Amino acid sequence: SIVGFPCIIMATELKMNLQALKRATILFILIFIIFTYRNLNFFLNVFIENKNTSSSVTGSGFPDDVFIANKNTSPSATESVIAEDDVNEIVPPSVDDDVRIVHVISPYVVDTCDAPFCPVDQEQSLVMGSMLRAAEKSRAPVLLAAATLSEDAAAAPPDFIRLPLTRSTATEYTNTTKALPFIQDIFDGIRNSDMKYDYVIYTNA
Repeated sequence: SIVGFPCIIMATELKMNLQALKRATILFILIFIIFTYRNLNFFLNVFIENKNTSSSVTGSGFPDDVFIANKNTSPSATESVIAEDDVNEIVPPSVDDDVRIVHVISPYVVDTCDAPFCPVDQEQSLVMGSMLRAAEKSRAPVLLAAATLSEDAAAAPPDFIRLPLTRSTATEYTNTTKALPFIQDIFDGIRNSDMKYDYVIYTNA
């Protein structure tokens, strides 16, 4: 009929429009995927190039103060070296043999000490044991010293040079009975001793 003919035409045009819209949508998706892939590939290439550049500058990805070297490399005193061998090992930085170090502590006698650590406590015993071990492993000569008051003389190990102290917080202040040494007195004791040194390390007991 005459009424049905326009409806058929409209339905046909609508179908064609939907097909065109479908083709346009598919084309847009394809363009979007291609554009995204190219951008992603570009950013990945830039990232890889930057990473390679950074690795070559800092020594194959290690921090600036660590670098890969053969055993024939001569590092400076401030650089740590990882030697290339069958097994990687940490090589300590070189130390000038002429450098002399004094490592000082101010131990004290503990009345209620445990038998294995007397006349000091466990904490002081561990600290002084660590100092002895460090001195043995050091490439530079290390002198160990113990600055003590007269009543604490027994706290100084036999391998330590004793530096006598003559005053404490208990002798200088009336509001305390705790005898703590003055750090300046410890350094003065080192300065007035016969020890030859370039550096002083103080460890608090």
